[in-house]
Amino acid sequence: MKKIWLALCFVFVLSACGNNNNHSGSSSVPPELVELEVSVEITPESIQPGDTVTIAAEVSLEGEPVEDASEVQFEVWKKGQEEHEMIPLEAQDKNMYSIAKTFEEEGIYYVVSHVTARNAHRMPKTEFIVGNPPESTDADTESDESHMEEPMDGHEGQHEH
Repeated sequence: MKKIWLALCFVFVLSACGNNNNHSGSSSVPPELVELEVSVEITPESIQPGDTVTIAAEVSLEGEPVEDASEVQFEVWKKGQEEHEMIPLEAQDKNMYSIAKTFEEEGIYYVVSHVTARNAHRMPKTEFIVGNPPESTDADTESDESHMEEPMDGHEGQHEH
């Protein structure tokens, strides 16, 4: 009797799992990935200690300007340093998000732009040099490579929320 009861339960579970009717009328197909584009520019090109630098991110989605990004932050640090500075931003000129920052020490610096807009996220990383820093060590390189832009969920640096 127990074997029959187990067999019936097994059939019931299988039939319930196989019944994938969607009565809400919505499709079970995931939404299309949107192409969030973030272009980072650092000016001036040649930077000396004490110079004020403009770090700007231009944000667009499928070729159209994004003026309403839900989050834009610049993460800035000097190569080899553990501490990173997070700087939140707001749109300043349509789809351009920028800051002015002074770098007092020469060295190799990184900025990661954390941009979230319309259910997509990008984190492009940019390297720039202040002054004429000495050659870096392998240990410095290893600590900073963990912040390289990597594909999220198999999509080149993009993540859908």
